[in-house]
Amino acid sequence: MTGRARTPVIHAALPLPRLVEASGALVQELFVEFFAARVRNANTRAAYLNAVMSFFAFLERNGTKTIAEVKPLDVACWLEALAAEGRPVATRNLRLAAVRMLFIHLALGGAVPMNPTLPVRGVRQSMPRARRPSWRLARRDFSCARFPRATSPACATAR
Repeated sequence: MTGRARTPVIHAALPLPRLVEASGALVQELFVEFFAARVRNANTRAAYLNAVMSFFAFLERNGTKTIAEVKPLDVACWLEALAAEGRPVATRNLRLAAVRMLFIHLALGGAVPMNPTLPVRGVRQSMPRARRPSWRLARRDFSCARFPRATSPACATAR
């Protein structure tokens, strides 16, 4: 490899939402920095960018002019809109995580006074329990195998 510095491709290819453009140079810089520096994996970057663009499109449709105007109620309404579209729980949680990380970065950079995503809870996933033997029974069988039947009354009832 030659001694040339590589030009970052992310900055030129990253589309800025209208909300970010209207919020000033600091927000634009932090937005690009978030996707260029904080999110290193290309697949994660694409998923997070998709989620953030979805959120900003929702805000623009609902009349939000700048990033500083975003409130926790906006985030909660966006999650409800995703649920109404039939998005799975995992998708809604991933999108919330992406927007939350972006706003943490913006808040740490001083672009927004507070993070509007922090009070909003993610959607709880309910997953079926796997069928497996009880831990207590497995432990009792293990301990009974180590002792003779006559010395332990618990082992006598277990067998």
